[in-house]
Amino acid sequence: MMQQPSLKPRPTLDSLGIARKPVYLRKLKKRTAWDPQDISGNASRVFPKQTNSLFLVANEEDLYKVAAALNSGKSTHDGMNDGGSFIWITTDELEVCGIPLHPERDEQQIKCPAAQKLHKNAAGEEAVWLRLCKLLAQGNRLVPITEGQMKSMNQWLRPQGCWSYTENRIRKCDLCPSETAGL
Repeated sequence: MMQQPSLKPRPTLDSLGIARKPVYLRKLKKRTAWDPQDISGNASRVFPKQTNSLFLVANEEDLYKVAAALNSGKSTHDGMNDGGSFIWITTDELEVCGIPLHPERDEQQIKCPAAQKLHKNAAGEEAVWLRLCKLLAQGNRLVPITEGQMKSMNQWLRPQGCWSYTENRIRKCDLCPSETAGL
């Protein structure tokens, strides 16, 4: 009998260096987009628009849903296992910078109804994003998720019916029954 390769353990918020909960996560296009030494560059790379997407994450289940939902547009099955990088931001930091949050579902980009509920639009001018990046540069805010960690999250989410997986859209998601009831 052939032995299955062992999966990396699913990450916890603590293991990823997220010190306070809940937090908002901002997805980075590349891991190198965040450089604590380049504050003005961070502002333009990480927050390139006046309105930017953030995801509220209070626990590991929220993290897994958001990571899977952001990978769900990938064209191949292997794309769902792509890792990714995020930065984390506290509510206090957003408030200090005067950044308002607006709930807005993005059903075109985010297939999982539970992840849609965690999505917020944050609005601010360039100077506001620069101020936020100065605050964030004071600690380690990078949250890298490896391919192995993403695979372990996917293997936990898929059997539960997570809508981020196209084959699950015809049945109810066990993780978010109130969001998918009647769909």
